[in-house]
Amino acid sequence: LISLSILCFAVLIMLKPVLYNTSSSLPGNRTMVGEMSKNSLYYFFLLYNLFNAPSFLMEYLLMLKNKSKTIIFYGVITAFIQILALTIPLPLGYNLETGILLLAISSFLKFGALTVYVLRISKPEISKTVLKSFGAKAIPAVLILIVGGSMPYVDSFIALIFVDKAKFAIYQY
Repeated sequence: LISLSILCFAVLIMLKPVLYNTSSSLPGNRTMVGEMSKNSLYYFFLLYNLFNAPSFLMEYLLMLKNKSKTIIFYGVITAFIQILALTIPLPLGYNLETGILLLAISSFLKFGALTVYVLRISKPEISKTVLKSFGAKAIPAVLILIVGGSMPYVDSFIALIFVDKAKFAIYQY
Protein backbone atom coordinates (compact mmCIF):
# COMPACT_ATOMS: atom_id res chain seq x y z
CA LEU A 1 0.00 0.00 0.00
CA ILE A 2 2.84 2.38 0.78
CA SER A 3 4.66 1.66 -2.48
CA LEU A 4 1.40 2.05 -4.41
CA SER A 5 0.88 5.43 -2.76
CA ILE A 6 4.43 6.52 -3.64
CA LEU A 7 3.97 5.34 -7.22
CA CYS A 8 0.71 7.31 -7.58
CA PHE A 9 2.41 10.37 -6.05
CA ALA A 10 5.29 10.18 -8.53
CA VAL A 11 3.02 9.73 -11.55
CA LEU A 12 0.76 12.62 -10.49
CA ILE A 13 3.81 14.85 -10.08
CA MET A 14 4.85 13.96 -13.63
CA LEU A 15 1.32 14.54 -14.97
CA LYS A 16 0.96 17.93 -13.27
CA PRO A 17 1.61 19.96 -16.46
CA VAL A 18 -1.18 18.07 -18.22
CA LEU A 19 -3.63 18.05 -15.30
CA TYR A 20 -2.99 21.69 -14.39
CA ASN A 21 -2.39 23.22 -17.80
CA THR A 22 -2.41 26.95 -17.01
CA SER A 23 -2.33 28.06 -20.65
CA SER A 24 -5.70 26.54 -21.57
CA SER A 25 -9.28 27.06 -20.58
CA LEU A 26 -9.72 23.84 -18.66
CA PRO A 27 -12.26 23.98 -15.80
CA GLY A 28 -9.62 23.30 -13.12
CA ASN A 29 -7.71 26.35 -14.26
CA ARG A 30 -9.38 28.96 -12.06
CA THR A 31 -8.23 30.04 -8.64
CA MET A 32 -10.35 28.51 -5.89
CA VAL A 33 -10.23 31.19 -3.19
CA GLY A 34 -8.80 34.67 -3.74
CA GLU A 35 -5.14 34.72 -4.69
CA MET A 36 -4.49 31.14 -3.58
CA SER A 37 -1.55 29.45 -5.22
CA LYS A 38 -2.74 26.50 -7.31
CA ASN A 39 0.68 24.88 -7.21
CA SER A 40 0.99 24.74 -3.44
CA LEU A 41 -2.60 23.55 -3.05
CA TYR A 42 -1.93 20.77 -5.57
CA TYR A 43 1.23 19.65 -3.78
CA PHE A 44 -0.34 19.85 -0.31
CA PHE A 45 -3.20 17.67 -1.55
CA LEU A 46 -0.72 15.21 -3.06
CA LEU A 47 1.17 15.08 0.24
CA TYR A 48 -2.11 14.47 2.05
CA ASN A 49 -2.89 11.54 -0.24
CA LEU A 50 0.67 10.21 -0.08
CA PHE A 51 0.59 9.85 3.71
CA ASN A 52 -3.13 9.31 4.32
CA ALA A 53 -3.72 6.32 2.04
CA PRO A 54 -1.21 3.98 3.72
CA SER A 55 -2.25 5.08 7.21
CA PHE A 56 -5.55 3.20 6.84
CA LEU A 57 -3.50 0.09 7.49
CA MET A 58 -3.54 1.09 11.18
CA GLU A 59 -7.24 0.19 11.54
CA TYR A 60 -6.65 -3.21 9.95
CA LEU A 61 -3.71 -3.96 12.21
CA LEU A 62 -5.70 -2.99 15.29
CA MET A 63 -8.57 -5.15 14.08
CA LEU A 64 -6.23 -8.12 13.63
CA LYS A 65 -5.00 -7.64 17.19
CA ASN A 66 -8.64 -7.47 18.37
CA LYS A 67 -8.25 -4.02 19.94
CA SER A 68 -11.75 -2.62 19.41
CA LYS A 69 -11.50 0.13 22.04
CA THR A 70 -8.22 1.32 20.57
CA ILE A 71 -9.77 1.42 17.08
CA ILE A 72 -12.61 3.62 18.33
CA PHE A 73 -10.22 5.90 20.24
CA TYR A 74 -7.87 6.16 17.25
CA GLY A 75 -10.75 6.87 14.86
CA VAL A 76 -12.30 9.56 17.04
CA ILE A 77 -8.96 11.29 17.64
CA THR A 78 -7.88 11.27 13.97
CA ALA A 79 -11.31 12.41 12.72
CA PHE A 80 -11.34 15.20 15.32
CA ILE A 81 -7.86 16.37 14.28
CA GLN A 82 -8.82 16.35 10.60
CA ILE A 83 -12.03 18.29 11.25
CA LEU A 84 -10.09 20.86 13.30
CA ALA A 85 -7.45 21.13 10.58
CA LEU A 86 -10.08 22.22 8.06
CA THR A 87 -12.44 24.26 10.23
CA ILE A 88 -10.18 26.26 12.55
CA PRO A 89 -8.00 28.15 9.99
CA LEU A 90 -10.91 29.67 8.04
CA PRO A 91 -12.58 31.57 10.93
CA LEU A 92 -9.14 32.77 12.05
CA GLY A 93 -8.62 34.50 8.69
CA TYR A 94 -6.40 31.94 6.99
CA ASN A 95 -7.22 30.55 3.56
CA LEU A 96 -8.06 27.06 2.37
CA GLU A 97 -4.41 26.44 1.54
CA THR A 98 -3.59 26.55 5.26
CA GLY A 99 -6.36 24.05 5.98
CA ILE A 100 -5.08 21.65 3.34
CA LEU A 101 -1.53 22.05 4.72
CA LEU A 102 -2.78 21.19 8.22
CA LEU A 103 -4.66 18.23 6.76
CA ALA A 104 -1.42 17.04 5.12
CA ILE A 105 0.37 17.43 8.46
CA SER A 106 -2.36 15.40 10.20
CA SER A 107 -1.99 12.64 7.61
CA PHE A 108 1.77 12.68 8.20
CA LEU A 109 1.11 12.25 11.94
CA LYS A 110 -1.21 9.31 11.20
CA PHE A 111 1.48 7.80 9.02
CA GLY A 112 4.00 8.33 11.81
CA ALA A 113 1.70 6.57 14.29
CA LEU A 114 1.36 3.67 11.85
CA THR A 115 5.13 3.47 11.43
CA VAL A 116 5.72 3.41 15.18
CA TYR A 117 3.03 0.76 15.68
CA VAL A 118 4.33 -1.45 12.87
CA LEU A 119 7.89 -1.24 14.17
CA ARG A 120 6.63 -2.12 17.65
CA ILE A 121 4.68 -5.22 16.64
CA SER A 122 6.83 -6.63 13.85
CA LYS A 123 10.30 -7.32 12.61
CA PRO A 124 11.26 -5.12 9.63
CA GLU A 125 12.08 -7.26 6.61
CA ILE A 126 11.97 -6.55 2.89
CA SER A 127 11.18 -9.49 0.66
CA LYS A 128 12.23 -9.07 -2.96
CA THR A 129 9.87 -11.81 -4.15
CA VAL A 130 6.88 -10.08 -2.56
CA LEU A 131 7.92 -6.72 -4.05
CA LYS A 132 8.33 -8.26 -7.52
CA SER A 133 4.93 -9.93 -7.47
CA PHE A 134 3.30 -6.78 -6.07
CA GLY A 135 4.96 -4.58 -8.68
CA ALA A 136 4.00 -6.92 -11.49
CA LYS A 137 0.33 -6.61 -10.48
CA ALA A 138 0.11 -3.08 -9.09
CA ILE A 139 2.11 -1.02 -11.58
CA PRO A 140 -0.01 -1.94 -14.63
CA ALA A 141 -3.21 -1.37 -12.64
CA VAL A 142 -2.08 2.07 -11.46
CA LEU A 143 -0.96 3.09 -14.94
CA ILE A 144 -4.28 1.99 -16.44
CA LEU A 145 -6.21 3.98 -13.82
CA ILE A 146 -4.10 7.07 -14.30
CA VAL A 147 -4.14 6.95 -18.10
CA GLY A 148 -7.86 6.20 -18.20
CA GLY A 149 -8.69 8.96 -15.72
CA SER A 150 -6.51 11.58 -17.38
CA MET A 151 -7.77 11.06 -20.93
CA PRO A 152 -10.18 14.05 -20.87
CA TYR A 153 -7.29 16.32 -19.85
CA VAL A 154 -4.94 14.90 -22.45
CA ASP A 155 -7.69 15.15 -25.06
CA SER A 156 -8.24 18.80 -24.14
CA PHE A 157 -4.53 19.52 -24.23
CA ILE A 158 -4.17 18.00 -27.72
CA ALA A 159 -7.35 19.59 -29.08
CA LEU A 160 -6.27 23.08 -27.98
CA ILE A 161 -3.13 22.74 -30.10
CA PHE A 162 -5.20 22.47 -33.29
CA VAL A 163 -8.27 24.64 -32.60
CA ASP A 164 -8.94 27.90 -30.81
CA LYS A 165 -10.73 28.13 -27.47
CA ALA A 166 -14.14 29.01 -28.95
CA LYS A 167 -14.23 25.93 -31.20
CA PHE A 168 -12.87 23.81 -28.36
CA ALA A 169 -15.71 24.94 -26.07
CA ILE A 170 -18.23 23.73 -28.64
CA TYR A 171 -16.32 20.45 -29.02
CA GLN A 172 -16.01 19.89 -25.29
CA TYR A 173 -19.59 20.65 -24.29
